[in-house]
Amino acid sequence: MMELRKTLAGRIALTAVATVILLFLALPIVVILITSFSNNAFADFPPDVWTLNWYKALFADGSKWPAALSLSALVAALSTVFSLIIGVTAATALTRSELPLRSAVYALVL
Repeated sequence: MMELRKTLAGRIALTAVATVILLFLALPIVVILITSFSNNAFADFPPDVWTLNWYKALFADGSKWPAALSLSALVAALSTVFSLIIGVTAATALTRSELPLRSAVYALVL
């Protein structure tokens, strides 16, 4: 019975920590989304006036946003590829070789 309580408490704690981490990661997206409804050209959080002017300007000129979207997709794809190359190389170096500061680098990565 006591072991079941420990397991349940561990799962609840893990769920709580995972929820806090996910909320922390999603918070910048929520702030940007809310700020996008502001009337000011600079970040104003929370917005004084709620408006759709930025979205009207985005879709009014249909020739600009597809280029911006494709550039964003290209940057995302390239950063993913480079991150994978660096990450796999670093993981291989950490696991297969005896570097002088291997344990410190391993701890830093974790």
